[in-house]
Amino acid sequence: MSEKEKVQHRKKKDVSLLGIFGMETLKDLLKTMAAATDFSFSVIDYKGKTLIDSMIRNEYCLKYMNKPEVCGECQISAAFAAAKAAIKCGPYIFRCPQGFVRIAVPVIVNDQYLGAIVGGRIRCEDELLDEKGSAVVSDYKRNEEEEKLFCSVQELPRKKILAVADLMFLLLKEMGEKETLEFQLDKQIRTEKHLRDIRRKNELLKKELEKQQNRSMKAKILPHFLLDLFVAVSNFAILENATKTEEFMADIASVLRYYIDEAADFISMNIELIQMENYLKVLKRQYGERINYKISYPDSVKKQMIPSLSLFPFLTYVIICGVLPGYFQGTVCLEVKEDGDRNFVTIRLDDEDVSVHRRIISRNDVEIPDRELLLEQIENTKRRLQFAYGEDCKITLQPDLVVIDIPKLKVNQE
Repeated sequence: MSEKEKVQHRKKKDVSLLGIFGMETLKDLLKTMAAATDFSFSVIDYKGKTLIDSMIRNEYCLKYMNKPEVCGECQISAAFAAAKAAIKCGPYIFRCPQGFVRIAVPVIVNDQYLGAIVGGRIRCEDELLDEKGSAVVSDYKRNEEEEKLFCSVQELPRKKILAVADLMFLLLKEMGEKETLEFQLDKQIRTEKHLRDIRRKNELLKKELEKQQNRSMKAKILPHFLLDLFVAVSNFAILENATKTEEFMADIASVLRYYIDEAADFISMNIELIQMENYLKVLKRQYGERINYKISYPDSVKKQMIPSLSLFPFLTYVIICGVLPGYFQGTVCLEVKEDGDRNFVTIRLDDEDVSVHRRIISRNDVEIPDRELLLEQIENTKRRLQFAYGEDCKITLQPDLVVIDIPKLKVNQE
């Protein structure tokens, strides 16, 4: 297995016998140990299920163990020995029902039993009752031919069998610790890489935030500068007794100041409606007979609390999309109605020729100044309304019609 394949394997690794070691690694280990010891090996998981069955068997087993009932007895004895080895936390020596000596070596990784390696089918006449394991004397009766084949199987002394068991136990322990350490190392590397990516993204976000804050500060400089100019012009108009100019500049300054300085999260609806009316007055003075405006709302809504600057942006949207392109001639209507526990704010354009106007404002080639900035402002306003009202806020948005359906908030008692 290449280094790249090992890394991929460790990424997919789960806490199981095959998950920790891998099928090919276990097969290579069993093949090497079988060649060195003349043992045949198989792998059993923690449930007693055979995962890798040994294909290296002696002549006796090849001839007399093909019967299902015989194989079943061997598998049961192997599973029982594996359980004994798990309890003992060390190699367990036993005899199979046919009388061969076998070893069960538990696979324990991080104090967790994953399964066992069962090997052997070796003859041993030595007594096996000692601290290393336990012997089960087989009462299996063989005929003369079977006995001849049985005696042809390799015989090993007890010490060698115990040495093979100990060697296999130490190898599995070492391999388990190595694989687990590599897995933890890979996991730590991936975690550190993930943290580096997060830190890199945080740095980018921090820089972007600084840019946005810088833009925001720049954006505030110009409006405040213009506000000071409007106030200065208004003062000159008073000195020169230019009443209409003074009123015009005062309305512009009032709207601009509200847009710049309003910092409260919630305000009474009356405050925003007054500034929207001032804005419409400015437009009326600018466009003369081409534009009229109509505002209607009951006194009961004046003290209803709404998020600040939550209605004004929709009025500017309708004006910029439907009026400023130069085709509109009619009335800008601002209306607020109550229906139970809800408020309905409607902003619409009543054109003298509605059908012509609708066709014109729906055209994609109509030039709208600062279109992207306008759409961004509308999206921000929608998000603020959704933050305040959740999903209980409905907005209908068209170039000549906006309907804002919002629930009533608490009434200002002042």
